[in-house]
Parts: sequence; structure tokens; C-alpha cells
Amino acid sequence: KSQLFSGGSKLTIGTPLARINLRTEKNLISELEWIASVEISRNWLSGKIGVRIRERIPVAVFAAANSAPVSTSPRYLASDGVEFSSPRKFENLATISLGKKSLAQRREVAIFVANLPADLVEALTGLEISNTGVILMQSDLLKSGKSGLSIIWGAGNSAADVSVKSRVLKGLLALPENKKITEIDLTIAQSPIVR
Repeated sequence: KSQLFSGGSKLTIGTPLARINLRTEKNLISELEWIASVEISRNWLSGKIGVRIRERIPVAVFAAANSAPVSTSPRYLASDGVEFSSPRKFENLATISLGKKSLAQRREVAIFVANLPADLVEALTGLEISNTGVILMQSDLLKSGKSGLSIIWGAGNSAADVSVKSRVLKGLLALPENKKITEIDLTIAQSPIVR
């Protein structure tokens, strides 16, 4: 609410309908980074304005930098690769650790997550990118109750690379002999390594 009013919103109870510019209000609400979409409608007969908001839902949270102030809001990552903060607190999310803690690595992780199939995003329990750009994903894909499955994706993954490596991963997990594995290296999709 305070974010809207600091942006100049006129949406308050009792404001005459004719004084509300729906396009301006929609733009103000859309600028809030935790909002995925917004619809605003005016009903002259009932005298009401309807606001429908869909908030972004995070799949992961960036690990706090050691130098970050305690009051800093956590930065979340949605499945579509959008990074945002939210007035809500989310728990039990995968943690993203960045080797270089650079903007370039944040973008690389966002693009990687946006290109992952939904079932792999859902199984994500941790994501790490090394100083050299190698992505290591922790997941509960095996649902064995153990510490999980580590998946090394390599560095510089394009959307096509992620798609191919995801299919290879699913194929490997479907094999009965791979039910007890703890690590898969997909750096080279044509010759994955299973441990």
C-alpha cells in the first residue's frame, strides 16, 4: 500500500470514480517488481473499481551477501527468470549461491532457471554457480529421502543446451541402474557421467 502511495496512486476508498485514471494506476502497480500482472476495471453502475493482482511466486532465493545489511529484503527468483523482492516472506526455497556475486552471474542463473522444464524447477533444492560459471544444481528428483542429487550442468548453457541436457537427465533417471546415484555431470550432454 505504501509503495503505491509513494508512487502517486489515487486508489483510496471514497475517491470519485471519474478522478481515477485506470491506465496510470495499472502502470503504478505494474512497476512493483513483485507483481506479475495486474488488471483494473471500473464499473460505473456499481460505483466500484476492481483490481486483480497476480504476484510473482519465487522458486529460489539468492543467498545473502556477507556484507549485506540485516534489514535488506531477500532477492527472489521466479520460474520465468525474473529477480524480485517482495513484502511477503517465503520459506523453504532453493538457495542460489553465486561465486563472483556479479550481475552477470545473476543474469546467467536467471536465464538458466527460465529455461529449465517445470518439473526440474519444482525439484530444485539449491543452485550454485562457480567463479568459472559452472552451474551445480541440487535436487530431490530421486525422492529417495537422502541428501539429494547433484547435477553439474557445466558453463555457458544456452536455452538449447538446457533443453538437450534436461532430456538426457530425464533419460538417465529413467534407467533402473541409476536409482541410487548421487551425481550426474551433464557438462558434455553427449557423454554424461553418472556417479
